[in-house]
Amino acid sequence: MYNPPPAYVTGSVEFYNLKIEVNSSTLIPRLESELLVEHALKRISKKEAIVLDLCCGSGALGLALKGARRDLHLILADISPDCVAMTKKNAKSNGLAVEVREGNLLEVLKEGEEIDFMICNPPYVTTSEYETLDPSVRLFEPKLALVGGDDGLFFYREIEKRLSTVLRKGGKAFFEIGKDLGEGIKKIFNNPLWCDQELLQDYASLDRFFIVARSEITL
Repeated sequence: MYNPPPAYVTGSVEFYNLKIEVNSSTLIPRLESELLVEHALKRISKKEAIVLDLCCGSGALGLALKGARRDLHLILADISPDCVAMTKKNAKSNGLAVEVREGNLLEVLKEGEEIDFMICNPPYVTTSEYETLDPSVRLFEPKLALVGGDDGLFFYREIEKRLSTVLRKGGKAFFEIGKDLGEGIKKIFNNPLWCDQELLQDYASLDRFFIVARSEITL
C-alpha cells in the first residue's frame, strides 16, 4: 500500500515564491523546474513580452514568470480542463493577471497570433520508463502529463512543427526535458530556422533544460 505524495495530501506546494495548489489532475512542480524559470528570466529582456506557458499543468512555470516580471503578458494553456481550472485558481489566489486557454498544443493560439517567448514542460517520460517510475509518481500523478511516446520526444516534434510560425524572429523557447533526451531534441531543432541551442543541467548535473532561438532568417 502506497501513500500519496505529501503535496497531494496538503493540496499545495511552494514554488518560486508562490503557493501553487495541486491535485491528482496536475503534476507536482519540482524544485528543478525553478531553474527553468531562472534561465528564462535571465534571457527575457524585452519589456511587456508575450510569453506562452504550454502544457501548463498547475500553471507553476508561467505564474512564476508573471510573479517575477509583472510587465510580461502571460498566456497559459493546457489540453486538460482540470489543469486549466487549477491554473485559473492559482492565478487568482496569487493575485496574478494572466490569460488561461484550453486546447491542444499550439492550436491554442489564434490565427495570426504571435508570441515572443515560450516555456514548456511537456510529457517526456518514455513508454518503457513509465513502468519503472517510483510508485509515488506512477500510482498518483497523471499519466497524461508524464508519457511522451516510445522515445519521449513526441511532444517536442509536434511543437517544433508549428513553433516557427508563431514564435517571432529572435524569440526563444525554454523546454524542460528528460535526462537522456538532449541529443534527440537537438536533432529535432537542427535546421536553419533555429539557432543558439543551449543544453543545460539540473542540480544533479543531468541534462534537464533545452533553450533554442528562432533564427532571424526567412526561408
